[in-house]
Amino acid sequence: DNLWQGAASLVGAPACGFFPRYSYGALALPAKRSNNVWSDLLLLGGMDGAGQCLNDVWRLSVRSSQFHRQHGEMRPQCRWTCTSPHDQGRIDGLGRRVLQKWRGR
Repeated sequence: DNLWQGAASLVGAPACGFFPRYSYGALALPAKRSNNVWSDLLLLGGMDGAGQCLNDVWRLSVRSSQFHRQHGEMRPQCRWTCTSPHDQGRIDGLGRRVLQKWRGR
């Protein structure tokens, strides 16, 4: 719920490999405990800035109870984690591409 109260927006993070990204899927995860101060969002696949379809998964955790000043604005504390990196698959002995994950879209 905290992610959708206007306290967080998706902005490029300098050390985060998720951006630039377009047409990705998002799934809000329920809090594990009622006293949890972190809200989590899974970001799935999409296209990078070069138009390549990706099948990676990222977790964006937003700490809703603490804000810090960044560029003159108060922003929530965020943590980006790549939980499943992009996988192109491998070519088998018959020349077919074998994927371990879903095809990027």
